Amino acid sequence: MQTDFNIIINGGGLAGNSLALALAHTSLTVGIVEPFPPANKQRSLLESRTIALSHGAKRIYEGMNIWSDFEPYCTPIQSIHVSDKGRFGMTRIHAKEQNMPALGYVMQIAEVNRILCEKLSTYANIHYVSPARILHAALVDERWQLSISQNEQTYDYCTDLLIAADGGDSPLRKIAGLSVDEKDYQQTAIVTSIQLTHSHNYTAYERFFDGGAIALLPVKDETMAVVVTVNNQLLSFWQGLSDGDFLAKLQHVFGYRLGRFAQVGSRTLYPLKLVTSPEQTAKQFVLMGNAAHILHPIAAQSFNLSLRDIAVLAEMLVNALNSGQSITEPSLLADYTDLRHRDQRRTIQFTDGLIEVFSSPFLALPRNIAMTGLDMIPPLKTMLGKYGAGTLGRLSRLARGLGI
Repeated sequence: MQTDFNIIINGGGLAGNSLALALAHTSLTVGIVEPFPPANKQRSLLESRTIALSHGAKRIYEGMNIWSDFEPYCTPIQSIHVSDKGRFGMTRIHAKEQNMPALGYVMQIAEVNRILCEKLSTYANIHYVSPARILHAALVDERWQLSISQNEQTYDYCTDLLIAADGGDSPLRKIAGLSVDEKDYQQTAIVTSIQLTHSHNYTAYERFFDGGAIALLPVKDETMAVVVTVNNQLLSFWQGLSDGDFLAKLQHVFGYRLGRFAQVGSRTLYPLKLVTSPEQTAKQFVLMGNAAHILHPIAAQSFNLSLRDIAVLAEMLVNALNSGQSITEPSLLADYTDLRHRDQRRTIQFTDGLIEVFSSPFLALPRNIAMTGLDMIPPLKTMLGKYGAGTLGRLSRLARGLGI
């Protein structure tokens, strides 16, 4: 038996599930192949990985009619405080200045995906194949033929359009013959959470220091998600710290704006690279999410950029469907590439440029002058806010909070 789909998405993470939800109200049949079963264990705030969703991401999820489900689990970021340890530079950005209800929203990744999966389960045209893996994929007679392993059995599937949302080491990207460019930052992110003795007042912090940076994002119950970015020369030192010494080092670098740090969660390490695929489409094939690009976490743009990709692709597929055009028309994917090129390039250059500026000791004085100047020039703050929110340039319907 062979199961037919209009679209198969390999990867049931945030990107794959978000794309499926954007298409759920259409007549398209969508299969999601995910190797891991849904996690049932509820984790504490200190042990949960989080994600920062931009104001633009909120608008996209509003267009998908799911933001109201997210809202009870979100912590809004009302202001951002950026500083450079031991130097005078500092800037603050407030949501009210940007005419936004919040600059962003912090949410547990597991909660985002749980809600997405629950929503998707209500649509008859969305089919979850999990736990399962694609063993083989080939384009034969204008359709992708797939062999999928599930419960120790192998099944045959076929689809008109194949989406690879299967991570930075995407197996399907290799099958499709699409290359990647990598830039190793020689840095590692240490991801954890801390418990505070004071309220975070819905403020996010970015604190640069010689050899790295600390980002703190507000979470519920006086908890903050923490990303410590360190140059690899310092990694063994940070790795070797006990929980108590780690907290003390964080406190020393950050200071006491939030009182004394009381407790730290488990720590996870991620090597930091800029990974981009010069070509993100092939015949009846699209890269999505981390399979298309992975950015440095300094500006929390990686998934937010992917969500804007999803919004554009979904709108184009729906428009094709409504006009009677085939969703496999080569010009459609060519147009998608053209539409997304500018935003992707601008966001990647912006994020990569921040790394260069804040990693170089030779740029310490000019960057501190720039931060101080930014704090006093509202139009520059507004422009920076639009960068962070992902609301520059031409916006898709979903990015304007509208349905498709």
